[in-house]
Amino acid sequence: TIDPTQEWFQSEHVPQNPPPGYFNYDPNDALHGPPAWGTLNKLNGLLDTAEYKYWEPLQEFLRRDLKDNVCNTGTRQSPIDVRMDAIGGYNFTTDGSIHLPEDKDGADGGYIDGVCHEHHEIRTSPGRLHIHDSEIQKLILPNKLRLVYPFRHPGQDDGTNTDPAAPANSTLFGMGDNSTDPPNPSADFPHQWGGRIDIRHLDVTIPSQHKLEGREYPAEVQIWHLHPRRRRAPIISVMVDLHPQDETN
Repeated sequence: TIDPTQEWFQSEHVPQNPPPGYFNYDPNDALHGPPAWGTLNKLNGLLDTAEYKYWEPLQEFLRRDLKDNVCNTGTRQSPIDVRMDAIGGYNFTTDGSIHLPEDKDGADGGYIDGVCHEHHEIRTSPGRLHIHDSEIQKLILPNKLRLVYPFRHPGQDDGTNTDPAAPANSTLFGMGDNSTDPPNPSADFPHQWGGRIDIRHLDVTIPSQHKLEGREYPAEVQIWHLHPRRRRAPIISVMVDLHPQDETN
């Protein structure tokens, strides 16, 4: 659907004295909701947010300066409404069918937004750790639940590999690690990411942070990975829905 079918949960009331860096997801809150996210900076609370404090120790493995707020720039803000009509090259043909973009649609046969250039699906690996293991931190944050997995530093490489289950000649921990039994869950992303990439953490938000074709879902699971050498964090996002007959999954 183009319009939201249902708003599952209302935003919590704003605290009487919001702490520095407070924000919420209420689109009608001009002071703390998405319309105001772009005003947050290192002088008025950005450095006090839970996310900044979480990621700051990993700044050397991230390409973007965490002190730079890119909300309201028009390209990287969240939440996002993923819509087919926002894809470059997408349109309806004269017979009413949907035309998806192709390489030939670009100028001189060049690249065009919306074309899928990947050559395989995302391949996942469960790893050895289980949710009850003490190595996994279980956090209740103001706007989400989070599981934090151990960070395997890139320095733990080849001869200095400290994982007894990984062969001595395995590639770097946390990225391109093709050992047969890595501890962390991981994913092999297409487009030359170079093998499996460790999960960094898993977030559960209620309701979903993002929308599909305008629809908000009851929950969303975001699986964050970190590639220390590429200094990027690819994410797998899964929408959680309710059974229409309210049956147990």
